[in-house]
Amino acid sequence: MKICPNTSPLLVLGRMGRLDLLGVPDELVLTNEVLKEVFEKRDDAAERVERLVVVSTRANPVIGHDVDPDHDLGLGERSVLALALATPADTLCILDDAAARAEARRLGLHFTGTLGLVLRARVDGRIALVVPLLRAAVAAGLYLDDGVLASAAESVGESWAE
Repeated sequence: MKICPNTSPLLVLGRMGRLDLLGVPDELVLTNEVLKEVFEKRDDAAERVERLVVVSTRANPVIGHDVDPDHDLGLGERSVLALALATPADTLCILDDAAARAEARRLGLHFTGTLGLVLRARVDGRIALVVPLLRAAVAAGLYLDDGVLASAAESVGESWAE
């Protein structure tokens, strides 16, 4: 399965130093629009992503009228959705933005977000605890309600409360 992250999850994971949570590098597909958005930041996260680009596949999908017809999303999000729409059974979109996730749902695409990646890593035994990573993700720019974070922590037997 191809993994195609949008800009926000890439930057959050990059700031955390946990791009490994995306999975196997040869399954990673980064669209040119997402890379452009990442490199505009020119911070430590962008530098970490730049090292990841060497082992990933680059893509420049054609964004058709069926993706985000109202143009509510950014070009990075639209490019991720267009790529996934071209290969829907073979691509997992990594999206944190609620509107992008709603569009992925409307298009019938597979998706998760940074939170889902962290939970999957815990279930797979690649990390010992979710809460420290979720706190790091929030500090790195992940915007999620405390109730959502508490439910996520509870789902793997941890407590969000300090």
